[in-house]
Amino acid sequence: MELVSEFSHVVVERDDAANGPRLLILDVKTGLRICLDPLELESLARARHEDLAPLLDPGRTTARTERG
Repeated sequence: MELVSEFSHVVVERDDAANGPRLLILDVKTGLRICLDPLELESLARARHEDLAPLLDPGRTTARTERG
């Protein structure tokens, strides 16, 4: 599934290559990706938008440069 907005462009897929299903999220612009397991996804579902605010503030995060 591809999701695009004026701020972001990501591709989301199911990844079955590891020890069980995970959700793969690819940042199309940078090529960076992350796989989230069911426990991590459950934690996101329980989070409030305020909990995610630090992730959305570029001044409070450090950019990852590694790929993979």
